Amino acid sequence: MWLIAFLVLVIVLLVLIWAAARSAGAYLLQERRGQTIPVEEGEIAIRDKAPDGFSFRIRVLAPRGPERHRAVILAGPENARDMADFFRRQGCYVITAPVRGMKTKFRGTLGLRESRDLSRIWTVVRDRLPEGTEAGIYGVGVGAAAGILCACADDRIRFVAAEAAWPDPDDWVRCQLAMHALPSWPILGMARAQAKWLRGVRYSKVSPRQALAGRGGLMTVPLMLIGPAHDPAMPPRMTEALADAKQGPKTILLCEEGGAGQAFPADPEGYRAALLAFLESIDQKESL
Repeated sequence: MWLIAFLVLVIVLLVLIWAAARSAGAYLLQERRGQTIPVEEGEIAIRDKAPDGFSFRIRVLAPRGPERHRAVILAGPENARDMADFFRRQGCYVITAPVRGMKTKFRGTLGLRESRDLSRIWTVVRDRLPEGTEAGIYGVGVGAAAGILCACADDRIRFVAAEAAWPDPDDWVRCQLAMHALPSWPILGMARAQAKWLRGVRYSKVSPRQALAGRGGLMTVPLMLIGPAHDPAMPPRMTEALADAKQGPKTILLCEEGGAGQAFPADPEGYRAALLAFLESIDQKESL
């Protein structure tokens, strides 16, 4: 009798831990739909498919201001329409495409396959743009992590603006657990196991901090890091940890208002001004 009761208790505890791990990991794996960008006359539309069958409908939007000879790939931000308008007004081509996680057959992978998708998108698009156009990435959350991972793996990516990028998935999950007064052990281990078993992703493979360290700090690629100054879900130390790993040109913006991934709606004008200063710093660097 005691043995049966003990086994039942163990099973109940394992189920509770597994559920907590799933909840903690949900912050990384959540699937969101952002703003819809209206179809425009004259835009370039391209259909392509990744090796695993994930299909893209890539859209290329022309600049609305004097051309900077830059193209910005939007890595799935919820504020896509606003950012597309901003970058186009600054003379950049804007490239959009579906993001994994918006289709049930192709779930999000914490930036692993998303970063490869970004490289593929640029491969498909680059010959359709004026010669000399350089590629950059703007991303939020998973898109931010994917943008950094992509830049570390693909030398064609010349700049990245990343909002709410975690240095390591472990850091992010620990913060979510701490917010709910839950222990890291054994829930963090369960979250890692779920990511590996359900998504085929090892946390070590989607660590922007490790990726930066492996590329010597990505010395020649300007990186803008945007994070909240007062959000326990993503404390400033996480943004600062990425900044420490990055060598060479970098810009750090800790926003006083808005939580993780919500800096733009909290202060649109300040956000746009900071992004514009980042673009202009790249122009000045290349003119030297």
